[in-house]
Amino acid sequence: MIHETAVIGPDVKLGEDIHVGPYTVIEDEVTIGDGCRIGPRVYINGWTTIGNNVKIHANAVVGDAPQDYHYNDEKSYCRIGDNTIIREYVTIHRGEGEGTETLIGSNCMLMAFVHVGHNVKMGNNCTLGNHAVLAGHVTLEDLANLSGYIGVHQFSNVGTLSMTGPYSKVTHDVPPYCLVIDGAVFGLNFVGLKRAGISSETRKALRKAVEALFFSKLLRKEALAKVEAASGEIPEIAHLIEFIRNSKRGLLPGHRD
Repeated sequence: MIHETAVIGPDVKLGEDIHVGPYTVIEDEVTIGDGCRIGPRVYINGWTTIGNNVKIHANAVVGDAPQDYHYNDEKSYCRIGDNTIIREYVTIHRGEGEGTETLIGSNCMLMAFVHVGHNVKMGNNCTLGNHAVLAGHVTLEDLANLSGYIGVHQFSNVGTLSMTGPYSKVTHDVPPYCLVIDGAVFGLNFVGLKRAGISSETRKALRKAVEALFFSKLLRKEALAKVEAASGEIPEIAHLIEFIRNSKRGLLPGHRD
């Protein structure tokens, strides 16, 4: 099921039941798993590994060299997990630095014109809206959601089950479980938490934690101590506390309104 106009390099490894559309080019040491569907005019190169049942739509570029002046053709990697969907004109670049990698997990959806920069680490079940841009070295935890037309600054971290609204400029870390609007924490991502099966008791505890951490007059250190004492035994609260304490870029502020 490979179109006659597709170009497949001699070192490419293909799994079973693969469809490759017209004018697609796959070269270098690319490995593609079983059941993948690759549309027309796609370009895949570098040391790229693509899992099973991945769908790549027209004109996407996967595994190309990073946009970094320091890159000097060293061997670096791009890895895509199973069941991920990569839509039209998405660009994904491999790592910058010998032996480094860009990693996208399983069951992710990257909508049209998304850019994933070098050394990005994306967890499982993440969704990126149209025209979302991840600069180099960005990390997304599992189940993170970014709406359309979002720019995420390099070395920023986006927490699990967070939802970032459209047109946001993300220059600092997005805390887990939070709703971000206009580049600031607006509150708890209630809809996302409910859909993920988080219990009402945990949602209530998270709401109180977010209020203390982002909307009270307490210093961040005092707020963390208060939240930990009140409900630190809840796994989601413990993860929120750990994420904040480990933040190196600092966190987005609470929304003033």
